[in-house]
Amino acid sequence: MQKAETSIDPVLRQFRDYVLYLKHSLNAQAAGALKKKALDIEREIEQLIRDMNVSIAAADDFVKVLQGWQ
Repeated sequence: MQKAETSIDPVLRQFRDYVLYLKHSLNAQAAGALKKKALDIEREIEQLIRDMNVSIAAADDFVKVLQGWQ
């Protein structure tokens, strides 16, 4: 029984090391995925701003046309 007990500690230590490695690995993967997602969102926001500027310019042109009719 004592022999079995002494063999448990090295196994548990190795198991804890594996768990710690997996945590770090998954955290790194999650951080990488979030970074990519943040870049995607940033690109989408930039496109939205460009689209809004086009719409604003078109609205300004329309208002100028209406003002010319007065």
